Parts: sequence; C-alpha cells; structure tokens
Amino acid sequence: MRIASDGRVIWNPAGVYTVSCESDTTYYPMDTQECYLKVSAWVYTQAEIELHFKIKSVDKNFYTENGEWNLLSAESFKSEAQTRDDHSFSSVSFLIKLQRRCLFHVVNTLFPVTLMAFLIAFVFKLPVDSGEKVGFSLTVLLSYAVYLTLISDLIPSTSVTVCFLSLYLAFILFLAAIAVCLTTFVINLHMRRDDDIMADWLKKLTTKYLIKFACLKDSCCRKDGSDIYVQKTNDVYGTEKTNSHDTRDQSEECRNITWKELAEIMDKVFYNVYMILIIISTSTLFFIIIVGYTTADHS
Repeated sequence: MRIASDGRVIWNPAGVYTVSCESDTTYYPMDTQECYLKVSAWVYTQAEIELHFKIKSVDKNFYTENGEWNLLSAESFKSEAQTRDDHSFSSVSFLIKLQRRCLFHVVNTLFPVTLMAFLIAFVFKLPVDSGEKVGFSLTVLLSYAVYLTLISDLIPSTSVTVCFLSLYLAFILFLAAIAVCLTTFVINLHMRRDDDIMADWLKKLTTKYLIKFACLKDSCCRKDGSDIYVQKTNDVYGTEKTNSHDTRDQSEECRNITWKELAEIMDKVFYNVYMILIIISTSTLFFIIIVGYTTADHS
C-alpha cells in the first residue's frame, strides 16, 4: 500500500485468479466462446468503494498467445450496481471473446473420423467368398469405438448445448453397428441352397426396384410382356420370309434370380445407401461448423 503526498492511497494487490464461464460447444471444434465476467466489491457498499477503470480498454501488455485459443476481443464496461439488503455494491464487467484454433482438431479428430466413416461403406464391396466380410465389419466397428474413447477427452463435456460433432459420431457409430447386422444378412442369403424357393414378392421387389437402385443394367432389366421381334429376310430365290421371336420366355428366365445373385444385389444396394448417408451427413457437418466459424469470425 502506497500513500502519496496528495492523500492518494494506492493498493496493488497481486494474485492469480482462476475464473470459469459457460461454454457453447455447438460448433466444436470451430467454436467461438464469449466469456462474461463481473467483478463486485461485496464487502464494501457503493458509498464506501466505487469501482472505476483506469483505462477504458483491457490492458494486453502482459498477454501471451495461447496455442488453443485466439483472443478476438476484450471489452470492459461499467455495469449497474448490485443491490442486496437495501445496499448497493459497485461492479465492473468484462466481455472476452475467444475463438478456438481448429487446425489440431481438424487433423487429429475430423479427418480420421471421416476416413473411418467411409470405410464402413466399403464393407459391402468385399465379396462374401473372401471369408473376411464379417471380420472386416467388426474390425471397423471396434476401431471406431476405440478411437471414440481416445477423442472423448478432446470433446468438451456439457449437456447444456449439443455438439454437432458428437451427433455425427453417434450417427456413424450407429451405421457401423447396423452394417454388421446387414453383413450377416447378406451372408445368410449367399449361403442359401438353390432349391430354396424365393418368394414372388421378393423377386418382383428385386427386379423392379433393387436392381435399378444397385445400378445393375445387365441383369433382369427387360420389361415384362411378350415383345415380338420381326425380321424379314430374302432367300436365294427372292422369296421373302418372316422370322418372329417371342421374348416372353427370356423375360421369365430373367426373373429367376438365384440367392447368390440376390446377395450380390443387396450388397450393392447397401453400399449405395451407406455412401449416400455418409456423404450427406459428412457434408452437413462440415457445412454447419464452417458456417458457424465464419459467422462468428465476421461478427
């Protein structure tokens, strides 16, 4: 405590204070946090101590750069006096705006998670005869689960706001678990005997819809009916002959698919469905967090 000749008493208390504020992890790892701090003199009333700023802006002379956070702005302003038991207490407030440095999290979290998500779809590209279909699907599921435990410490744990990255990870983990069940279903179809009768509704569903969705054009792609092809030829004597060919039998044979062919078709259908879901979910995740990052940066 220092006493000047003009009667001023200067007290510069030294200390390191740790404060906390609520965090909004919606756009993690490209999130921006606003920390609102209020300092009040609860021991002395406003009549005894009036808090003022020596300078209007926050002094950054002793500020050091942080590897995880980037300081966007720091504001200070005089807030309204707090009232308690008919007494007013002086208070000042600070508003600190921080933006997370996302390079580390993109390289170590987003990029590996996205690659592992696409590996789930390639489970259905592995032939059943290879004998590694179930093993590969389980390996992808377990490796994804293990990786989630490693990055769980990096993701902020809070229930106030929902992190879009956490929703994405839960969705991909759900797809990986369903992929194991679908792989077992495909293997079951592949291992069925040829003398097992296939239901008519399953044949119609396969020939009319599943084959088109599987992008197979060379199997069972003809229309039902009795299309007749007429071909006119001339023999050596100049007599015109007409040859007709009924395709009804061919279309009937085309619809008689085997269980192995059905398993192959289902593999292609599941692959297309998974690729569509993963591409849409991944694109949506990146779009949301990038928009949130740029919006907070320009605000």
